This record gives sequence, structure tokens and C-alpha cells, in this order.
Amino acid sequence: MSASIHQIAEAAECSIATVSRVFNQRPNVRVNVRQRVLEAARQLGYNPKLTARRDTIAVVTENFDTEPMGAYETMLTAQLVRTLSREGRRVEIIPTAELEVFQDKFFQGVISLLYQTNHINELAALCRRCHLPLVCVNHELPDSPSVSSDDRQGIRAAITLLVERGHRDIALVLKAIPTTSQLNRRKFFAEALAERGLGPGHILQIPDVERVTEEMLKLLRHPVSAVIVAHEDYGIAVSYALTLAGRRVPEELSLITYESSGVSRFCTPAQTTIAQDFSRIADEAVRLLKAGNNGSSHVLLPYSMIERDSVAIARNVP
Repeated sequence: MSASIHQIAEAAECSIATVSRVFNQRPNVRVNVRQRVLEAARQLGYNPKLTARRDTIAVVTENFDTEPMGAYETMLTAQLVRTLSREGRRVEIIPTAELEVFQDKFFQGVISLLYQTNHINELAALCRRCHLPLVCVNHELPDSPSVSSDDRQGIRAAITLLVERGHRDIALVLKAIPTTSQLNRRKFFAEALAERGLGPGHILQIPDVERVTEEMLKLLRHPVSAVIVAHEDYGIAVSYALTLAGRRVPEELSLITYESSGVSRFCTPAQTTIAQDFSRIADEAVRLLKAGNNGSSHVLLPYSMIERDSVAIARNVP
């Protein structure tokens, strides 16, 4: 049974009127008193009817000013909103610069799209303090459930297709950000090439889309017959760079990118991609959130291969 407003007032050592002003977002309440009331409410499991939306899920992202939403964040966030809306939940998207809102609002749970370690640790500590269930997407924490795409399976699928088409000189293009996924993709790329007795390949880490053309022109000085672009934001930029360099796809160079909805299939040629299943990621994230904090629940979901027109048999294969 939920605590009463009288119990909140007693625990927060203030009047019932003050508790009412806090829950109704009225002025003239000191910050320390407001925080004391909200913390008491959380501890007692109280659900204030006016300001506490217990059907609201917080989706936490990196700061928009330093990391604008790219294709990956946009596709994933849009799918989470659709899935949560179907479940009758409200969604509030919160960048890390605004985490202080957790002190003033009530949420049913939190889904993290973060990748910076300090931000993830800060959010995890905040969720523990506020007794909020937390689910991480494409990042694992030992004490929180997570759902991730299986990067080993995805990279292997791309390498397998290229090797079957006779390619031996393969490059990997990554976004130079310290995410678990980007680190895993680099590791699994080297692993997959070694398993097939191939050389280490070429690995290109590009910090932002503005640098893609410059860095790709450097890469093309090497004897590369195929490129895997392992980030949803970079597929169109790499395609543009190859056009500027006069490299015909797939006649002179085969290309596999990560699926970007509404973009990959409309490139010329239409891009062969590996695709994260954002619908299943969202479904699993919501399921894990409803199940509560169980740090042993780490779900891996497979990529799918979408074969279009950007991969051909290597030119040196008879």
C-alpha cells in the first residue's frame, strides 16, 4: 500500500502543506526542503497524483550540443518511443546535462543510450539513489540488465559475405567514439580475419562525418578491395567519398554499411548492409525494465544481412 502524504511530511520533517506545494510544483519552497520531500516520497514508494507520472520512462542520451543525434540515435529513440507508447507509457528524453531533473520528477524507469563511461556511471549511481530500474542499450553494466546487438555475429556475417566473393584486402571504418560497440567491432573484425587466415586488414577510425572524405582518400592509397562501414552515420558519407575519389561501387570496390533507415536503400548503388533490429531492441529493453533490476540479464540480439547492390566478386577472382 502506498504511503500517505502525512507519512511523507513526517519523514521529510515538514508540514503537509509544504509536501503539497512540492508535489504541485508551487514556488516558495527551499531547494533542500524540496529534495528532502521528493527523497522521502521515493523511499516510501509514494506516487503523487499531479506531478508524479508513474507511467513515464526516461530515455537518457548523450548531450545534444556535443553529440548531435545521428542515424543510430534517431532510429533507436524513435523505436523506443513507438514501443513505449504502445505499452501505454509516456517518454521523456533527457540528455546528460539535465540529469538533475531526476531530483524533481518521478519516473517508472530509465533506459540508457549512453556510451561515455563517466556518464553511464553517474546515471547508474543516480538510479540506485532514486531506486529506479535501469536498462542499458548496447552497453553492459554488471548490476543492470542490458540489451545489445551481437557485434561478433554482425561483423562475421559481413566478413563471410566478402570472403565468399573473393575479397582478401578488407578495411573497417569506425566512428572514433569510445563505445562498447565500436571497440567490439574492431576486436571482432581482427578476430574474423585471423580465423580465415587473412592479414590484419585496415582499420580507420574517423571522429566525425566532416572528416570522412579526407580519411577515406588516405585509406584508398592502400590496396583495398572491400570496405565495411561499422556505424549507421557514416554509410552515405563513405559512399560520397568514394564517388569523389572516382572509385566505382561495386565494380572497383565492394561496400557493406550499417543499415540507415530511409538512406541505405536509396544510395547509388543501393547499399548492402547489416542491420540492428531496433524493434526487438526496444521490445527487450521494455521487457527488462518491467521485470526490474536483474543484473544477470544481458540479452544479445542478432544482426540481419540485407543484400542489395554494393558487393561484387573481387576483381582478381577468375
